[in-house]
Amino acid sequence: MGKMLIEGADAVIALSGDGEITLRGHGCNDSQSVPYGWREHAFGGDCVYALQRAAAALRGEGPLENTATDYLVNIAIEEAL
Repeated sequence: MGKMLIEGADAVIALSGDGEITLRGHGCNDSQSVPYGWREHAFGGDCVYALQRAAAALRGEGPLENTATDYLVNIAIEEAL
């Protein structure tokens, strides 16, 4: 999994794709994990979470939020407009 690196004058901080934050001082080979409190909240309407749930459902790992039959009503409304 890739990491985003931010290099500063004295250290490098890294953020991994799974949310882990590490800090490595210049001249050091070892990184230390930076603990932080995770707060579950709906950033941006939780769009990324919803997309992940939909992808999991398509893999058979949970229910779909809506079915094609349910969505046909939306299409009918759109066409009527």
